[in-house]
Amino acid sequence: MNPIVTICRQHGSGRHEVGRRLSGQLKIPCYDREIIEHAAKDSLRNIKAFEQADTSGVGSLLYQLSESLAAEVRRSDSLDSKIYQAQRLAVLKMAAKGPCVIVGRGACEVLKDHVPVLRVFIYADMEARMKRAVEVYHESPENLEKRIRQIDKKRMDYYHFFEKKEPLWTEHFDLCINTGKLGINAAVQSICGVYRSMISPAE
Repeated sequence: MNPIVTICRQHGSGRHEVGRRLSGQLKIPCYDREIIEHAAKDSLRNIKAFEQADTSGVGSLLYQLSESLAAEVRRSDSLDSKIYQAQRLAVLKMAAKGPCVIVGRGACEVLKDHVPVLRVFIYADMEARMKRAVEVYHESPENLEKRIRQIDKKRMDYYHFFEKKEPLWTEHFDLCINTGKLGINAAVQSICGVYRSMISPAE
């Protein structure tokens, strides 16, 4: 089976564009918002809960929990846990359809023991991320750097909470690319090159 490409990212690094272009280059589907739409439909929950899940924190007491108490919360039937599990199942269902690109949603960790995966992390310098956030995402420039850093932290805390994944450890990824320095096109070409070498390794 050809690998699934998973893209983990920093806010403002160009994840949507990288995923979309990569999908076109490799001629495989790209799942981004489709993941949360599928999860919301299957779990009969409001899609807004999924849109905000990884950037709103895991419960109001997340940052005050001891490790032992956090373990209990992970096993609980909390809304956060239900949302995460529905999202996880949606990722597995999409991947089961065949080779694809999956953007975010913790897919790099969800899939690593199930199917072949090329785990990509894209990032950029703060100036490039702020520029993209304003020009592409149409975010307000007011306090933008602070908001970007908060989003990054909450996203990493969310996946660490459920997956025991330390933030930004390079061992969790096969390829790390700076889109601020290389640009979107070069990033896509780099991922394509690695993907094709995985499915047709040199003699």
